[in-house]
Amino acid sequence: HVYGAVETNKERIGRFFLKRFFRIYPLLWLATLGTLIVFSTPLNWHKLLLNVTGLFGFIQWDGYIATGAWSIGNELVFYAFFPIFVHFSQKSKVAFYGISALIVGIGFYFAFFHLDPALSFDEQWKDYVNPLNQLYLFLSGFWIGWLFSNSNFEAIWLRIALVFLLAAFFYIPVNGPQLNLVVGAERIILSAVCIAICLVFYKGKLEIPGWVGRFFSILGEISYSIYLLHPIVFWILANNLNLLGMDRLWYALPATLVVSFISYFLFEKSFMRLGNFLIGKKATSI
Repeated sequence: HVYGAVETNKERIGRFFLKRFFRIYPLLWLATLGTLIVFSTPLNWHKLLLNVTGLFGFIQWDGYIATGAWSIGNELVFYAFFPIFVHFSQKSKVAFYGISALIVGIGFYFAFFHLDPALSFDEQWKDYVNPLNQLYLFLSGFWIGWLFSNSNFEAIWLRIALVFLLAAFFYIPVNGPQLNLVVGAERIILSAVCIAICLVFYKGKLEIPGWVGRFFSILGEISYSIYLLHPIVFWILANNLNLLGMDRLWYALPATLVVSFISYFLFEKSFMRLGNFLIGKKATSI
């Protein structure tokens, strides 16, 4: 129910996309503009159009402007699949199983055949950031919600599982270059561990009391800002300040947290409120 009205699937998905638009795009635009200015990036109007619209994730997934924005392009592609998952999981489970098997199979194809461990990460970056290479991870999140939304687990067993899963994540041996993390059996094992960790956090409650808990809560809220804005902050400080020869990490890290805090509470939340306002107006007209 929204404002007393019963929503259809179509209306719920429309509300989801509207909220996602106002959460993702404003900061993506800001980071794109900041990158063009700070890094003096030559302006390519076609590339800029793809980044402003988010279509780079569908058409040219390595054509992002803001550092790290490839994952935002991936995310936008994943959201395009979301209505498909919702529809078939409710209307035809056989079809949903088939789609899921196909997506997982594509993930296996990238891990075992498409990405070559003999080549460097840089040489295969375009293949790695291909959204089809990451889609099974988004699908796994959908499956977690689909299978376990009404399940309950004892807190003690979730905590024990989390300890073992974190230990496995940190101590599973992966030898050789960085690329070996995302190819072969190692990728499948690490992905399974990460998916299981997500399940534990989804069904468990990890409450940290006091100011420490509040700090981590705020850190989670501003994480999107940290992700997209930290390269800009680092670059500005590294090229304009020389703080007694200190490593730039020591002053760029707190500066990034401050900038991200301001960005989230003054810039991003304004657009989030706008999105909620528009959703409210639409709901009252149902």
